Amino acid sequence: MKRYFHKLSLTARLSLFFSALSCVVLLALGWVIGASIEQHFEEQDRHALSGKLELAQHIIERVDTEQDVRNLSEQLGDALVGHHDLAIHILDHHKRILLSSEHIVFPQAQLQAARADKHPILFSWQSNEGSYRGLIGVFRTKNPQLSPITVAIAIDIAHHLDFMATFLKTLWLFVFVAAVITAVLAWFA
Repeated sequence: MKRYFHKLSLTARLSLFFSALSCVVLLALGWVIGASIEQHFEEQDRHALSGKLELAQHIIERVDTEQDVRNLSEQLGDALVGHHDLAIHILDHHKRILLSSEHIVFPQAQLQAARADKHPILFSWQSNEGSYRGLIGVFRTKNPQLSPITVAIAIDIAHHLDFMATFLKTLWLFVFVAAVITAVLAWFA
């Protein structure tokens, strides 16, 4: 390979060098842009989910009786009206399901690992139904005997993944075309 490279003319070697260099720079730039967009989507999802989790916490902190616990599913279900992209899963202090969106299965390992003394952590998972990003919060009620109540809220991220796939295809095509153009311009230069 090295012997073949030295047989090329100076013009050809410079053209290959600038093409390779431009590919590396464009690939690095593409990686930075892709990572930035993905981070933006994560922050956007975290913001949307955190707001709903705070609303759930506010409602749960006022729970004082068993009847209040039974009313939670209705109250929190009403709070999510109009948010069709959100899913919710609520467990009472006995780990019984109070409310659960039908179209999504939350990961049991995440639900069991959630604790009241920890801040909610953003996590992602895939299931047969799709791809999701979620937050789980464990909250205390006004009555300690009815605590804790676990609330998991998730958002479908399929549209983010579709956008990223299309973006990356376009980016790699652009990198290839830019490398070819750079090679031709380097040849002429």
